[in-house]
Amino acid sequence: MRLIITIIIIIIFSKVYSQKEVGNELLSPLGSNHVLIGIENGELAKNVDGLFYYEYDTLKLPEGKGLIDDFTTNKFKPINAQPGDLLVTDTTWFHLYRLGVPDTMGSEYMFDTTYYTLIDTILGFGFDSLVYANVAFGSIEVLVYDLCTYPPTSYLDTVWPNSAYIDSVWPTSTIIVPFTDPNPDLEQDSVVVYKVATSILDTGYLWIDKFAYLNNTYAVDPPSYGVVTFDGLDEVGYPYNFISTSAGQGDYLTSVPIDLAFRTDGTPWGVSDSLELSFWYQPQGLGNEPELNDSLVLQFWSPSDEEWASVWFAQGSPLDTFKRASIKIRTVNYLMSGFQFRFMNYGALNGSLDHWHIDFVQLKSNAINDETLQEVAIQYPVNTMLKEYTAMPWKHFKESPESNMLDSVNLRVANSWTLSVAANTTKYDVSESGTMLTTVFADNATSSVAARGKLSIPIDVYQDAAWFYYDTAVSDTSAFFDVDFNFTGGVFLTKSNETFSLKQTFTNFYAYDDGTAEAAYGITGTQPKLAYRFTTPLSDSLFAVKIHFEPSVNDVSLDPFILMVWDNAGPGGTPGNVIYEEPLLTTPKYNLGVNGYYVYQLSEKVLLNGTFYVGWKQTTSSRLNVGFDKNIDNQDKIYYNVSGTWANTSYQGSLMLRPMFDGAQPTGWVSNDDYKLFATAYPNPALSYLHITMAETGSFEYQLIDLNGRVLVQNKFVNRAQISVDSYAAGIYMLKVSDKMGNFTILKVIIE
Repeated sequence: MRLIITIIIIIIFSKVYSQKEVGNELLSPLGSNHVLIGIENGELAKNVDGLFYYEYDTLKLPEGKGLIDDFTTNKFKPINAQPGDLLVTDTTWFHLYRLGVPDTMGSEYMFDTTYYTLIDTILGFGFDSLVYANVAFGSIEVLVYDLCTYPPTSYLDTVWPNSAYIDSVWPTSTIIVPFTDPNPDLEQDSVVVYKVATSILDTGYLWIDKFAYLNNTYAVDPPSYGVVTFDGLDEVGYPYNFISTSAGQGDYLTSVPIDLAFRTDGTPWGVSDSLELSFWYQPQGLGNEPELNDSLVLQFWSPSDEEWASVWFAQGSPLDTFKRASIKIRTVNYLMSGFQFRFMNYGALNGSLDHWHIDFVQLKSNAINDETLQEVAIQYPVNTMLKEYTAMPWKHFKESPESNMLDSVNLRVANSWTLSVAANTTKYDVSESGTMLTTVFADNATSSVAARGKLSIPIDVYQDAAWFYYDTAVSDTSAFFDVDFNFTGGVFLTKSNETFSLKQTFTNFYAYDDGTAEAAYGITGTQPKLAYRFTTPLSDSLFAVKIHFEPSVNDVSLDPFILMVWDNAGPGGTPGNVIYEEPLLTTPKYNLGVNGYYVYQLSEKVLLNGTFYVGWKQTTSSRLNVGFDKNIDNQDKIYYNVSGTWANTSYQGSLMLRPMFDGAQPTGWVSNDDYKLFATAYPNPALSYLHITMAETGSFEYQLIDLNGRVLVQNKFVNRAQISVDSYAAGIYMLKVSDKMGNFTILKVIIE
């Protein structure tokens, strides 16, 4: 096992965040990345207990194109092993060893000498002659393993038992009064580490970690639709250091081990083979601009030196086009089996800030000084085949499927080469549950993409009855369609970027956004209001709203707001009369798993038909910062009110807010009426403490609310909770208990 030494450059500076503010509106950088969040919280583990250590085969470098990743496919090895899996073995490591064997659990030691006290008398003089003697315990040699690193490192230390006692040896009976230090210097502990072996299925993987973010939404004018993004968030989407404004090492992306000692035919690689690592990179993109002191760094690993060395870096700068970087591998300490390379960024560690994006990473031989990229690829994803939405309730779509479909969809293709290229046989295939439904070809069998040019190739969707719309007969309540877009561009670096797959989802909600936030949107003022316009083709009951809130810059998770629904009777179709105002206050919810949405259920269902607005009224002037998708523009549907008059937003994009309808519940969905959250509160009436017990296990949240709708106390808990109520006035209160999916129950409690 090698020791990886990371070169850390720490740059301390005052950070000024790039925030775009217009009046009472603000578009700001993200504080977290909910696409990546996959655990309950972002706290770092105190030791390696439960760590899965993955082994990797050393790859041979192919001749010709070599190793390449354009990030349109996922070449990150899955990190999803579980104890008991076929390739998983476990090892238990102990913190303390004595005489070559693990010390007993519960053993505690001090670094300084410890003592016990003997009390005796001089024979014949009784208590008038008490004699005290402090006696040192003998020292002990222990082998100490550091359980915060893997593999654990060890050192030998001399310690003393964490023990002391007073021993009275007079009279005949012995009285021992033991005591210990409550804060021992060392105590026995153990961890279990799981090793995941390689298998014959481990083919095609190029990366061993997932700190950088694989996506197709952050880059501007990329060579192809997939990139990897570096910022200040870790692999689960949380800031590396939320409370600090100092810069440091953020994300890194590490290659698998590569054999640069011998070719596949057994002959050795040499300096004359012109081995080269090249890639394309861009600062900022749709994210946050990296400052001059920020940087993107490339490092090489030398198996013989057992250390990383920085071989290239770029300083932070404003948004720019993608540029090519190339580094020759000329020194013999890299021409060995086990060579690796990695990218890392230095910048702010307290959010999704100081962005860098890379694309088309290639390691090959016989490289020439060519600054061009010989490639034609799909440049941007297709987000929807629907005219207005990226998702909508299936029953609503079925009301008029033809009117909901786009007339045509554009497949945007980029040619990075210096010669014009033909894009042939452009089409899309539609399937449902693995069954092919239809194939639609572009009108032009061949399209010419100019040298270093771009082209949008239209493909008809629904222009008359002869064209395509989603088949309404496949299901009654929900449907999921796969749409695969493809063209043929000839033989270039890779073929994977000539195909893009869209999953069109129909369940019980409307969505304008693509499910990923590139910024956070918020408003300020005295009880400001935010409204988002939707249109439903039939009468149905709104029962909940899914919202993706972003903890950007400030944590406002305790700032209450009121969910609202308006009609469109205002001037020019703006929000008009209040249709519904939620009687219970709620707050932004963060840390909600992979998709980052929280389901806010309404206290009663709201029957709607036609155009309506859904949003909220704030009780504070804090920006609540809803997720903002910069890739799909629905600016005309976003309104805010800070002075009594509704105004259209100044920003292009989509809010990550999705209304949910009761009559459109998909198959297998547990509705409000079917699912009940059971909680017990006792004693009721309560005098000093109120206890909450849940009928099922899990994570929950309670709110104690007075009859004026004010939230008096709010906390998260697991299974059980206790609330101190002796400081509240006697009377009737409401106790709202909710789970992470937004299901809730309300109990009436009395405080005496």
